[in-house]
Amino acid sequence: MRIMIDTNVLVSASLFPKSRLGRAIKPLSDKYTIVLCTAIIDELHDVYDRKFPDKLSALEQFLNELSFEAVYTPRISENLPQVRDKKDTPILAAAILEDVDVLITGDSDFSEVEIERPEILKISQRGQVTLPEGLRAEYGLKAGDKIFLEKTKNGYLLRAPKKNLLEYAGCLTSSYSIEEEEDRAKEGLSRHVLENAE
Repeated sequence: MRIMIDTNVLVSASLFPKSRLGRAIKPLSDKYTIVLCTAIIDELHDVYDRKFPDKLSALEQFLNELSFEAVYTPRISENLPQVRDKKDTPILAAAILEDVDVLITGDSDFSEVEIERPEILKISQRGQVTLPEGLRAEYGLKAGDKIFLEKTKNGYLLRAPKKNLLEYAGCLTSSYSIEEEEDRAKEGLSRHVLENAE
């Protein structure tokens, strides 16, 4: 899987390497191909030069320890989807042209772009991930639903929880009373035990 990480996420991860986000980047780069376009790398340096000049060594250490593929950012992106903030359009163009599967960003402008690939995942300041609308619709997920993150040998898997038996209550109707249903269940269990004891 090819993953592009936007500048704002990299700034947070490099400034706060012990944060949840900071600790997640290295394992991500161990499992997948991290793709950084020249525009992201240049913007990362610009942000540090302007806002954190005393922390440039932390940025250099972060980039030196991060395994990534550096790719060219095209200047012309006329036939590709446009982002509201025109500075972000070349980054999206690089992600599309480099066949990136996922773009991880904290920039809501990317979320407004309607494209199939790359999937755009937005991370909030608190480390929360916003699933794209199409993905939520495809799996019937809505606000407040719980999903599980499972570690697998190939990475992480997001899955919806299995249905609780109580969610099915009342979906089947019966002409038997509860007491009769209990008696029938006991008879069935007894019959099963007797058949398997022979």
